[in-house]
Amino acid sequence: MGAMYSAFLQNLLMSILFLNMFILRGNMEGQCLLLAFAKWIGTLAPTITMGIMTYNPVVLICGIFCTIFDVIYIVLPLRNRRSIVVKTA
Repeated sequence: MGAMYSAFLQNLLMSILFLNMFILRGNMEGQCLLLAFAKWIGTLAPTITMGIMTYNPVVLICGIFCTIFDVIYIVLPLRNRRSIVVKTA
């Protein structure tokens, strides 16, 4: 159980740090939206399997927070890209 908990907590930390990296840099330099989607889906699958189907509240809560931060990490670059296109047009 410890390995599963530590994996989800590390994943949550990564989600927060990716978002922090984007905010500090202001762009997706070194990253891409495909990575953001892959991370989100890669976290969502074990969250459903281990958090919902076998009902583990710690995994479920970490998975929910990961999903929230991952979706924000996907939406921010999309909004940023649209505002850049509008400003240059």
